[in-house]
Amino acid sequence: MEWALTNQRDQCAFCGFFVGDLAHRRAWSIDHFAPKGTNFYPQWTYHPLNLIITCHSCNTVFKNQYDSVATVASDYANCKFFLVHPYLDSVDDHLGGTYAGGSRRVGAPEVRSPKGSKTIELFRLDDVNYLRAINNQALRISLDHWKARVPGSTRELFRNALAELSGRRR
Repeated sequence: MEWALTNQRDQCAFCGFFVGDLAHRRAWSIDHFAPKGTNFYPQWTYHPLNLIITCHSCNTVFKNQYDSVATVASDYANCKFFLVHPYLDSVDDHLGGTYAGGSRRVGAPEVRSPKGSKTIELFRLDDVNYLRAINNQALRISLDHWKARVPGSTRELFRNALAELSGRRR
C-alpha cells in the first residue's frame, strides 16, 4: 500500500488528516471505496483503484458500510460513485476552497457538485471541530518540519525572542 500512501501524500482520502500519527489518534486503515463482501462488490475487493488509505475515523465511524457506488459497470474505472473518488476524480471538480489543497490553513470546503455535497455531509468536512483539529495538526507538522531543519542554537534564539515578546523573560 506504499503506492497509495505516496499517491495520497500520507493523507486520509476523505478528511485530509495525515495518517500514521498514532499519538493524535490517526491510525491508518485500508478502505474499500466500493464496499467488499457478498452483499456488495466482492469482484473489486482487491482491485487497486478500490483500495484507499483512510484514517480509522473516516473508515469505521463515518463511511462504515456506506455504499458509494451509484452505477455499476463491468470495468471499475467506468463505475459512477456518490462520493469523490481519490483516484478517479479531480477533487477541484467537486470541492473548492482551501480544503482542496494549496493552503496551509484549511477552511470549510465549498460544494461544486452533488458528489462534493455528499462527501462533505458523510465525513462532516464543514464541522468546526474538524476544521480546528486539521489546522492544528497541519501547524504542528509544519513546526516539526521546521524544527528538524533549524539548528538548535537558532531554535533557542527563537524561543527567547518569543518569550521576550510575550513578557516572559527566560
